[in-house]
This record gives sequence, structure tokens and C-alpha cells, in this order.
Amino acid sequence: MFSVSLVWAQISPFVAFQFYNGAHSEILKLFLVISFVIWAVLNLAFFCTIDLNYIHTFFSTETAAQYTVGLYTNATDDMLKFDAAFTNRKRFTKAIQGEIKEWVRLNIDRWRLEEQDWFKVALIYNDFLPIEVYEAEGGARRRRSSMSLREVVGLAAAPAEENSNNQLVTTNNTTQIISLNNEDWIRLAEELYATRSSNHKSNFIHINRIFDENPDMLAGLTSRCPKFNVILSFLLEDRFGLSVKKVDWTKRLESWDEEDLKRVGCSVATFLRKRKTGDAAMDAWRLEYAQLGTLFREVEGFESFMLLLFNNLLRDSIYGMVMRVSIGAGLSLVDAGTDISVLISYYSAGLNTQANILLAMIAANMAAQILVVIALYSKKSWQRKLYEVVITVTFLRPPVDAYRVSTNQIDDELSVNPLSEMVSDKRREPQPAHSLATTNPKTNPTQPTQMFNKGTELACESIPGCILQCWVFLGNSEQAGFFAALSIIISALTTGYSSAMISFDMDVDLPHRKVQPNFYGYVPDDHGVRSRTFMLMTAISAIHNLSLSVGCAMLALADMDLLLTFVGGEIAVFLAVKMLRGDFM
Repeated sequence: MFSVSLVWAQISPFVAFQFYNGAHSEILKLFLVISFVIWAVLNLAFFCTIDLNYIHTFFSTETAAQYTVGLYTNATDDMLKFDAAFTNRKRFTKAIQGEIKEWVRLNIDRWRLEEQDWFKVALIYNDFLPIEVYEAEGGARRRRSSMSLREVVGLAAAPAEENSNNQLVTTNNTTQIISLNNEDWIRLAEELYATRSSNHKSNFIHINRIFDENPDMLAGLTSRCPKFNVILSFLLEDRFGLSVKKVDWTKRLESWDEEDLKRVGCSVATFLRKRKTGDAAMDAWRLEYAQLGTLFREVEGFESFMLLLFNNLLRDSIYGMVMRVSIGAGLSLVDAGTDISVLISYYSAGLNTQANILLAMIAANMAAQILVVIALYSKKSWQRKLYEVVITVTFLRPPVDAYRVSTNQIDDELSVNPLSEMVSDKRREPQPAHSLATTNPKTNPTQPTQMFNKGTELACESIPGCILQCWVFLGNSEQAGFFAALSIIISALTTGYSSAMISFDMDVDLPHRKVQPNFYGYVPDDHGVRSRTFMLMTAISAIHNLSLSVGCAMLALADMDLLLTFVGGEIAVFLAVKMLRGDFM
């Protein structure tokens, strides 16, 4: 369905062109041909860039039920099975419900004893529980919980910090104890981080002192990478990372020279700038420099040590995600400015109906964002709510959000999951104790606000606004003026950038890749290739939106009823296919 809809979106403008008889026929014909060629070339480049092991995900005909059954049967541990069985619609697992019931019966006593974070007995359906457990949970009075709206959109409170020094984890159904040695590594990381500065030479002096004070504990690390202290000295600098430089993959860790060590350490700033969480940045760093895998695999406690450093650097760096967030905020601000300029020009030219429609779109976007703000700040005073609403209605929300994200402002009174920046995720895996201890438990309200604002902006303003402005520009190009064309381009770029950022973050998100490893992972691990993939996704989305908007505009100029029939027919076919496949059942 996904791929067919994309191809149809490129064919439909040519169909719409057959009904268009306006003055710009030749120019539009040339535009459609050029945009289609560019779209095709970009898609070819995209598929040559991504991991082709996931190409089937773009063309799969699996239904939602078949996919859910596959998630359960292919799961490698209890957490993944539980997620597949009880966070999806019950009907999706109809074919294997007998198997799930037996699995629950055999394991529920152990789960209740171990008290794993992922195990929530309230999510299990009544008829899936053994009779004695069902009675113990309240019997007929028991109500099965479901994912609340707050959890689905990432507004659930962050999990409480683990107080115990030991944390139970399950791997292949075997309970193990994380070594207490992790606590020593976390203590060491905290001590190191407390001495950091923006000068690598100063960092090096403090790191050497701390390494000298803990020779036995660091023996495994220093024997495998004798100059890891040099890497740390550059890693702890607060810098704006511009690029990630390569290191010869054939070199052994102990053979890295000063330049190699500097490259590995300095690259962390770039990974932090381009990732939304510390663990995602650390994973990208590990994958970029394959030799580091030895330290993560063989040095016990090293992963906890590095995770604390990455999380704290992401929290405190003034450059955290600043480029992507600022670019998105800048595009949104420019888009709003050009929309207002176009609105004024419409009224000045006597295009009152078109101006009123555009005004309604802007107002709808504004109203949706105000509702989000009120919901997020529900525990605040009305003065604070009014302050946030004023920021929204004055079009200052994008730059204010960008500033708050980049400076990582926190608020104790907001129950917002700090890890749900761009996309909501009801399936986020439980974090180990050391991860919770190293992540700032306070919440940044701006991160989920970014996701909501982008979604409402796409649905209420950018996409419909682009169609409207194309319609007006083709029918009244002289009256619409220069800013109309500029606003169309900005709307297409905003749509492309926002949709690409959401899709990209969904795919590189570690919990998504862990829970659904056969679906998420098409974006390659190589840093340079990831950047190329993101740029291609942005360009494809922008071209897609622009050509489809022009097609809708041509239909509107030919006959507004024809446009409504055309769009309504597309939606009806889509819904009919989904119903025939059983996706809505």
C-alpha cells in the first residue's frame, strides 16, 4: 500500500493535467516531467543508499495481523513476546492465542516473582490468565488496562529511578545479575565528568590523575586501548561537531596514533548533535569505529561508564540537536512569515475567499498547538499557560522550542517522557538501572512539543496550504505575487524536512530496532551514509508534496467537484483495501 500510494501520487498529477486547460499548460507539463524524473532519480539513489536487507519492508503485502503474529513467533525473549502479544489489538493475534495462553500459564509465576519492568499483568486479557491469577487480580471486578493516550503519545511519567544496586535482566529466559562493578564505573564516570572543561589539555590532566588513582579497575580498558585517556580528553570538550572523520578499520586499538585518537574523541560531538538520545549517539559511535566493539564486549562496566558520559554530554551541551531543531524551527518560522505575507497579498488583490481559507488553515494549526500547550502545562498556573499560549499565537513557538531543546531546560512538574522527542513510542524498552541513574530524571517539555507541533503543522497548514497556494498561483499568478511562489517552495521544504525527520528518527531509534529488528534498520549505521539518507528522504518528500499539490491545484481549477471526487475516491479506495485486509478489525 505504501509504495503503491507513492507511485500513484506521481501518476495522478499527469492524470489531473488532462483536465487542465489553463494558460500555463506547457510550463506545467515541463514541470511535471522534470519533477517526475528528479523523483525517480532520488528514489533510485535512496534505494542504493539504504540497507537492502530491509527493502522488503517497502513492498511487503503482510497484513497487520500477519505482522503481529510474526513479531511474536520470531521474538527472542519474553519482553519482545509480551510486547507483541499485549500491546497490539487482540484480534491481530487470533491465530496464535492458544499458544500465547499456554506461554503465559507456564511463565507468569516467574514473571511475578522477578518483577521485570516490562511485565504488567494489567495488560493481559482476562481469558489469557490462569484461573488462580485471575481470581487473585480481582476476578470479575478486574478491568484490563490498555495503553493510555498519555502513554501512547509519550506523556507518561518517566520510570522511577532504581534504588537497588542490582538489576534483574532476562536474556533467553535466564535471570542474571548485573555486576556491582557497574556502580564503580558509574562513580568513576561521574568523577570524570565533574572535572570536564572545554579544553582537551585540561581534561587530559584530570583524566590522567583519575586513571592513576584507579589502576586495577581500569586495567582491562588500558590494556586494550592504552591511550583511551586521550580519546576521553577530546570527547569531554563542548564543541560543535561538523563531521566524523574516518579511522583505518584495519588498525588495532593499541595501534591508534594521536590523530586517530583525536578523531574518535572529537566525533562524539557530531553524534550527539545528530541523535536524540545518549544511547543512540553511543551506539552510532560504536558502529562507526568498529574497534571500539572490543571494549564494549570485553570490558565489564565500560558500557555503563560511557552511557553516563554520553547522557550527561547530551544534557549539558549547548549544541545538543541544535542543527536539526534549528533548521526545522527556521523553516517553520519562514513558512509562517511567507504565509502571512501571502495572506495580506490575497486580501489586497481581492482574493477574499482564498485568503479566508488560508487564514482558517493557519487558525486550525494555531488552535491545535494551543491545545497541546494547555495539555502539557496542565499543572501550571494560568499565568504560565497564558505565557505559553502567547508564544504560540505570536509564531514564536519554533524558535522558543529550539532554544529550550538545545539548552535542555527541565521542569519537575511536567510528566513528559524525555526520550520521546520527535515520535511517540509506547514500546520503549525498560532502561537498566545504570541507564536510569545516568539519565537526568527531570523532564524537558519541549521535546514532545516538537513532535506535536510538527504533526499539526503538517496536517493543518503546510500540506493543505501548499495545495491552496498552488491553486491560487496557477489561477491568479499576477495577483498572487512573488511571495506566493516563495511560500509554496517553503511549504514543500517544511513538509519534506519534517516528515523525513520523523521517519528517520523512527528507524534509528534503538528500542524500535530492538523490538522490531526485521522492520526498523533500513538507515545504514555508517555516519556519512546516514546523513546522505536523511537528505535524500527530505528531497523525496518535498518533491512528492510539491508535484501532488500541483496536481490537486490543476483539478481544482478545472472543476472543484472533480477534485473532491478525485480525493474522496482515493481515500475510499485506501480505506476499502485496509478493511479487506482486516487492518481495522
